[in-house]
Amino acid sequence: MKIFRLLFSLIILSIRIMPCSFACQIYPANTIFDSFSPQKNALQASLNQPIKYDRRIIDKGAAWGVLVSLNDGTIGLMYQKAKTLSEVNSVNVSIEFVRSTDQGITWRKPTLVHERLGHDGKLFEITADSGFVVFQSRNIALGQLPSGRIICAFQLQNYHYTKDGKPIIVNDELQSNWDSKGIVYLWSDDLGASWTSGLKMAIDSYNAIVAPHWRIISLKDGTAIMSLYGQSDTGYNGNLNIPYGTRSMAGVIRSRDNGETWGDISLIMTKESPIPYEETALAITNKNLQAFVRTPIGNVVQYVSVDNGHLWKGPVAVTEPGQHPGGAIQLKSGNLLMTWGNRKYPYGAAAMLSYNGGLDWDHEHQVSLGWDSQGQNCGYANGIQLADSTILVTYYSMPPSIDYRSSWSESVVYLVRFTEDQFMSAVGFLNNLRPSPPEGLTATTINGQITLKWNKNKESDFLRYRIYGSNSSPATICTDSTNTGVSDTLKTFSSSYNTKHYFRVTAVDSAFNESKFSNELYVLMTLNKNNRILIYPNPTYNSATVSFNSPQRGIVTISLFNSIGQKIQDLYRANIQENSEQQIQFSLDHLPTGIYFVKLQCPDGNYTAKLQKINITK
Repeated sequence: MKIFRLLFSLIILSIRIMPCSFACQIYPANTIFDSFSPQKNALQASLNQPIKYDRRIIDKGAAWGVLVSLNDGTIGLMYQKAKTLSEVNSVNVSIEFVRSTDQGITWRKPTLVHERLGHDGKLFEITADSGFVVFQSRNIALGQLPSGRIICAFQLQNYHYTKDGKPIIVNDELQSNWDSKGIVYLWSDDLGASWTSGLKMAIDSYNAIVAPHWRIISLKDGTAIMSLYGQSDTGYNGNLNIPYGTRSMAGVIRSRDNGETWGDISLIMTKESPIPYEETALAITNKNLQAFVRTPIGNVVQYVSVDNGHLWKGPVAVTEPGQHPGGAIQLKSGNLLMTWGNRKYPYGAAAMLSYNGGLDWDHEHQVSLGWDSQGQNCGYANGIQLADSTILVTYYSMPPSIDYRSSWSESVVYLVRFTEDQFMSAVGFLNNLRPSPPEGLTATTINGQITLKWNKNKESDFLRYRIYGSNSSPATICTDSTNTGVSDTLKTFSSSYNTKHYFRVTAVDSAFNESKFSNELYVLMTLNKNNRILIYPNPTYNSATVSFNSPQRGIVTISLFNSIGQKIQDLYRANIQENSEQQIQFSLDHLPTGIYFVKLQCPDGNYTAKLQKINITK
């Protein structure tokens, strides 16, 4: 048996030296490795057929990449890049950014985002006792804001060595030779060609051991949210409610000024153990925010928030030990794709789907996206989906070695390209019998609402309808789906006024075969004299957005009144152009629950809309 394992390892090693771009197969998560899996459970169930996909090497001597879709249709990838040192068995780690303009097939020359150097310009510093301090920038978070600005954050770490190169333990609790120098954030306003100098993030509720992770996301109101994980500041006495005895925690931090300042932390989870390895990946769906947190036992648990990240419910275990860190994205189909590092056989990266927004996960149909890593130092898999529905996932693989420099030198950042149909084929869910496309798609509009209606499909094998919408033709973004069967042929959406919409509908059967598109519908939501103001969400519990339009040029004022007609505050006053739609957002956090009225005063008259503030149960 030992000889067989040795031969198998040599085969795996030979796979690693194949060319940078080649046709591979996504193997069912355990099918070809059953010889090395004496125990199987639902999370390791075998799949059916392997599928073809494309894997490319992005860079060597690199690790821990994060992908982002950019608003010009290109792709960005940020990762950690090592420079080996001859003076000590260590590496200086900097941050680099690359961009692809052809869907990840080729990549431009990397741009150096951040590099730490000593006072003499070297990649390290000599200490007073002739030891070494080596600089590393680690644990990246990356995103693009609605303005187009690309923003990133990462942790600064110092690694300590004696003059003869032996690690010095500087953190007794973690038994590590590194200490944290906090978080730095910076941005680019030219699609990653140049970057600002780093700004230190002020986080008084955490101590120095704190790091960001995964992807920075933007809410509908433009607020940027980033996850943080690390050790709590035991001396903190601020406004954030940290349970007594907390030693480590994960949370989110916000920016409302285009990423230039950060604050307003909300906690996702806390615990009394000081171990801070709770990498937290945020995902935004049509209905909520989700956070996927690594645990000390090496699995991933899920938390959900329905109030933009202020309150979180969880945890629910999603993966088993050895499958971490992980996170998810929502696909155009409405399914959620979760990816993670597989730090157990087969080492590499893996994925699975949820068909109901993350309430349940298809543990029985996991797919290996990378299976030839030589050890547990691999993964951090994260993905995006492009406009043409192609899915890209990046992960890294660092071979085990007694020489730290060699491990980094041979570390590889990979990119995997495939489609959702290929994934579904791998798990045996696709065949060639697609449902008929829905017919008779129509729309009605009233009071800021668009209601779509279509004819019921006739197939007996039926799962759901998917609704695709966008502000330009053709409609290619899956905005919602039905969930109550073939007769569920109505869907209502809120809309801003004077906004163009295009809609199409498809049908999906129980094998996840999707029909061709229905007819495309063009809808324009217009304001009329009797309905000039729209408030949403309504009811609300913390904030609301007012959408309004004036057909005439002039001064417009918006005010908030209580239920007995007393003015609470003026929300807006400006001189606007004729027929220009405007939107404002305001907070109700300081107001009690109840009925309020928003009054619009414009050149052609006054208009009033009712607003209700409600409680939310914690």
